[in-house]
Amino acid sequence: CLSLPGDILGSSLRFSRFGLSRQLTSHSESFSQQESWLSRWKLIVSKSTIAENETAIGSLNAKLDETTSNLERITEEKDSMPFFGSLVSKSTYKLIAWSIIIGLLILLAFFVFKFRNSNMLTQQAKTALADLEEEYEQHRRRALEREQKISRELHDERNKNRKGA
Repeated sequence: CLSLPGDILGSSLRFSRFGLSRQLTSHSESFSQQESWLSRWKLIVSKSTIAENETAIGSLNAKLDETTSNLERITEEKDSMPFFGSLVSKSTYKLIAWSIIIGLLILLAFFVFKFRNSNMLTQQAKTALADLEEEYEQHRRRALEREQKISRELHDERNKNRKGA
């Protein structure tokens, strides 16, 4: 077990009575050399540990940067959708989709309005045609009746004229 230099000096006083004083002083010098060598060794080890730690920190920072870029890329992919071959954000995609839906609904409403107007005009034309056909039939019947009446009168007059002549 190693002792501190002060402890060694205190021990050397104790052992001087026994004639070990000189031997203890040489051990003290040897101890300070060992202590110097140990401090240099600690310095070398701590420098290499610092270098290893800096290397590890550098590699961890590189991994962190890679992970951050992957996270940003995945977040961008998650928050966007492919639309006609290019990535479009979801909000833009929703805007485009709703614009298309609203445009189609407006177009549908326009065509429904036009159909109703056309249908109403067609119904009016059919009603007018039916009225006109009925009026024509009545006119034709009346004209036929008149013609028959005139023919009968003519025929009666001819018969009178034949009998009277």
